[in-house]
This record gives sequence, C-alpha cells and structure tokens, in this order.
Amino acid sequence: EAVGGITINGVLNVVRWKYVDVEQMTFLRGGVIESDSSYINIRRSGFRGGISTARSSYITKEDVWAWGDDRYVISNYDSHHIIDNRVIARLDDTGATETLPVGAISHYLTDYSVIANALLFDVSGSFSQPYDLVLSSRPAVGFNKIYGVIGFNAGPDLGGIYPGDGGGGGHEVKNSVIWGTNRRGVRFN
Repeated sequence: EAVGGITINGVLNVVRWKYVDVEQMTFLRGGVIESDSSYINIRRSGFRGGISTARSSYITKEDVWAWGDDRYVISNYDSHHIIDNRVIARLDDTGATETLPVGAISHYLTDYSVIANALLFDVSGSFSQPYDLVLSSRPAVGFNKIYGVIGFNAGPDLGGIYPGDGGGGGHEVKNSVIWGTNRRGVRFN
C-alpha cells in the first residue's frame, strides 16, 4: 500500500496553495486540500485515511491510492473543476453505524468535475440508510462526468453510482461496471 517513493507519517495539508505539484509520496494520516487552493496536481501518491478537497478548484488527483475508515475515502466538497483519474479507493469499516452519507468517492456541491478510470471496493460496515460507492450530490450547476468506474464488494447496504440529486444536471455515466451491490447499480434522482 505504499505508492510513493517517500513515506510521511503525517498529513498533506494544502491551504490556499496555488500551482503546486505533489508526486510519489505516501501520507499515513491522509490529505486535505482546502480554502481556495487551485491548480494543485497530486500524482502517484497514497493517502491512508483518505484525501479531501474543499472549496477549491482545478485540482487533479491522478494515480492515487487512498484507504481508510472515514465517511469518504476521496471527498470533493463545494469545489469545481476536479479531476480524479486512475484512482483506487478502499473504504474500511467505520466502526459505527453511519447515519450520514458514506461512499468510496464523493462529489458533493461540486461542479464540472470528472471521476475517470477509478477502482472502488471493499466497502464494509453497517449503515442506517443506503448510500453509494460513488456519490455526486447537490451540484449547483452540475455537468459531472463518471467514466470507466469499476466498483465491487460494496456490501449489502450500499449501492453503486448516484450521479446527482437536486441542483444542476448534465451528468454522464459511461463505461462503468458496478458489481456486488444488493441495492442498485446506477440511480438517477
């Protein structure tokens, strides 16, 4: 599970950064990109505990491996122009019955973004209501794209791809496979 050439027993904490590249590092305490950060490229890196993006734009995460037991392993919140390409996410048991949304990857209040060539798997735990491996919810404008996603072993309580509720439209789901989800594959609201 060590993707990068350097292992850091800490967190990647990107706050108000611009035009930065991070490559070949593994962060054992996760990663955070937030507060108006932009033009950040994360490549060939790993994140134990996951990686989240909030209130930022033009972020690329490519060849990234993330695993952990938080609500989302790869989370994008209130952001735009986010690319998650060739990412692998494993959501471990959170240790409690979750009452809030749970998923391996999430675009929440996020517009003009792409999840491509992703492998999402081994979601375990108990959930008080069904959620999804891929969650794209409440985008103000929309136009989020989900291409080439493979999801499996989601457990009995989770679904597959939920490309949006409320807000904007224009979502696309193409060339994706969801296997082993008892509730649903792809659902549109």
